[in-house]
Amino acid sequence: MEFTSKMEDFGFFKSKLGYCLFTKNTVTSLLVLLVYVHDILVARALEKSILEVKAYLDSLFSIKDLGVAKYFLGLEIARSLQGVAVTQSKYIRDMIADAGMSGAKPATTLLPIGIKCTSEAGDALANLELFRRLVWKLLYLGFIGPNISHASQQLSNF
Repeated sequence: MEFTSKMEDFGFFKSKLGYCLFTKNTVTSLLVLLVYVHDILVARALEKSILEVKAYLDSLFSIKDLGVAKYFLGLEIARSLQGVAVTQSKYIRDMIADAGMSGAKPATTLLPIGIKCTSEAGDALANLELFRRLVWKLLYLGFIGPNISHASQQLSNF
C-alpha cells in the first residue's frame, strides 16, 4: 500500500480495473504506470513527463532505468511513427520451440466449438508435464487473445 499512497501523492489514480494500473492526466500528457511485482512500465505522451516520474520514483525507491521497453510480461512492444503495437509473437515462438514444434505447419482453425474431448479417446500423451505447461501458456494467451480461450479451456480439463 505504500507504493499506492506515494503514487496518489504524486497525482496518479489507481485504476478500478486492476490494482497494478495507475494513470495521471495532465493538460499536456497522459501517464500510465503498469506495476508487476518489482517491475514498472511507464508509458507517456511527452518525454518531460516521464523524466519527472522517474525522478520521483528514484527519490522514493532505488530504481534502475532499463530504457525503452521492448518486452514486458511476455508482451512484445514495437514503436513506429504510426503508434505502438503490442504483440505476443516472441512468447508464441518460444512456446512452439519449447514444444519441439518449430517446424510444424500452422493451423488456420482453432479447436472446433462443440467438440467433445474425453480422456479415453486417442493415445496417451508421451509427456504429460509438457502438455500441462503448454496448456497453461495457452490459457495465458487467452487473456490477451480471446479467440484461443475456448480451445485452451477445453484442453485444461485434462
